[in-house]
Amino acid sequence: MKEVQTIDELVISFENHLRSLQRSRFTIRQYWQTWKPLKIFISANNIEFFDITVGKQFIKSKLGVYEYANLNQMQRRLANTVDALSVFQQTGKIHFGSAPLRRNPPKVFTGEIGILMEGYIRFRKTTFGLAKSTVNNNTRSLYALFLFLEIKG
Repeated sequence: MKEVQTIDELVISFENHLRSLQRSRFTIRQYWQTWKPLKIFISANNIEFFDITVGKQFIKSKLGVYEYANLNQMQRRLANTVDALSVFQQTGKIHFGSAPLRRNPPKVFTGEIGILMEGYIRFRKTTFGLAKSTVNNNTRSLYALFLFLEIKG
């Protein structure tokens, strides 16, 4: 894939790739909702070519300094869309759901509280024969509580 592209060249190439994957018009429209402000940002800042640093500058201008896990759905869509554009520029592929910004660190329970929570999850899994998705939901919920308790001491 070309490393040096204008934003117009890149989004047209990305859109054509989405069409080749038979993505719906609605999906493509959602991408364009982010690309339009991105193009305005690039023009306003007299940037000639798009690259990953431009994408990061744009996201920072919209969201400030952030933790991905704390973003709401619309903010995540913004980060994901710009990230997907950067990854596409580098690889020529779209990695749905697995691009760098979208990776959440693994949930690791530590200390006495963490050991108790892991034991509770195992207990529920074996006692009730929970599905993997239910175990994941339990882990996600308990991890939020775990982080809260860790902060409080």
